[in-house]
Amino acid sequence: DLNISWNFMSRDGIRKLTRHIKESKVLTKLNCVGLPVTLEGSSLLARAVVENHTLRQVALPLGHCHDTTERQQMIQQFGMGLASHPTLQSFACTRTPNLEYAGLNDVRENKIRAFPPERSGGWPRTQVAVYMWFLAATKPDLERLTLGGSGKPKVDYPKEVCQSANPDLIPATLGVLH
Repeated sequence: DLNISWNFMSRDGIRKLTRHIKESKVLTKLNCVGLPVTLEGSSLLARAVVENHTLRQVALPLGHCHDTTERQQMIQQFGMGLASHPTLQSFACTRTPNLEYAGLNDVRENKIRAFPPERSGGWPRTQVAVYMWFLAATKPDLERLTLGGSGKPKVDYPKEVCQSANPDLIPATLGVLH
């Protein structure tokens, strides 16, 4: 386990950390939320997590969900990379001390029937976006899709609509939400 959250690291330190993550054959848990990273640092960390094949749980500083093309690409690549990760079971990108992890195994085993999942109300928008890209890559058999955050009008889409919907439209939905 490696918990280096809320520590100061230079740009060079982040690069060294990403090399360690990529090369580690024993690292199973990684928590580095709160590190002062740029978009480049977030991208390097996300890529290192996807390339590591021993991690089971990870919490990363992915930053805010901005409309910049570079950040959206990083979020997309990380979400799609999670779908092919052989061991990762959960991830988080929250800045609070109480991390709310997104479970990945239930999606892989097609046990998720609704979006958003239960207990995801505290997730930051970036974590929701990564999770949606993960869903787009894994294409679970959803029975209900609800769009709209708390305090906003919600639209429920029943199972019939979810089944006939093209899963490739989920990325387009991401663009609408941001």
